[in-house]
Amino acid sequence: MWLSNCKNVLQIVDNKDSFGIRLDVSHFRPEELSVKMQDGRLFVEGHHEERNDQHGSVERHFIRKYTIPETVLQDSLESQLSDQGVLRITAKKKAVESPQFTNIPIQFNSMKSDK
Repeated sequence: MWLSNCKNVLQIVDNKDSFGIRLDVSHFRPEELSVKMQDGRLFVEGHHEERNDQHGSVERHFIRKYTIPETVLQDSLESQLSDQGVLRITAKKKAVESPQFTNIPIQFNSMKSDK
């Protein structure tokens, strides 16, 4: 699924095998970013103090919150920051078990008439 209305959200993937988010955080240094989990929610935060740029000065701060699907293996969550400023957060999902069938024996009772 691609999202075009959120400029810093590049991609969200939620399929049967994995969950992932890609964010453009190119305005932040690695030490200005944090990724945390709490109660099934993922928090991505970035903050940098005031800096001068070609237009004056700017201070940036954002917090993005995501509800993680229950099928995500939270211990498998990883985050990586590329040198182009793309933060990638990925996780594996629990294997979906195939439905188990139980054979139920069919009992056959012959009906004998008592004439």
